[in-house]
Amino acid sequence: MDEVIHLASTLQMIGFLHVIPSMWQADDQAANSVARVFFQKLAAQITVAKEGSNLIASPEFAFALHEAIEAVRDGRACGGRRRKNASDNVTIWAPLIHIGY
Repeated sequence: MDEVIHLASTLQMIGFLHVIPSMWQADDQAANSVARVFFQKLAAQITVAKEGSNLIASPEFAFALHEAIEAVRDGRACGGRRRKNASDNVTIWAPLIHIGY
């Protein structure tokens, strides 16, 4: 009864191991860029795991999110087009978090 119930915890309760929620309203362009880079990083990790024939290896979701947010913050996610003051405005790159194992 004293646990916090929110959409992210609900998704975990029904079986999702990893959830990337937003702590507050996210910028659409930044969220799009983070999602694109995030899935590119995951695909690269899965490819490396297959090539190394290590079936136990699983993608590191939190690290992929970290790299994606860092790319948005540094302006590397939009094909080199840096958004004005993106690294200075924490509301642009900080609302997305990883919840999971």
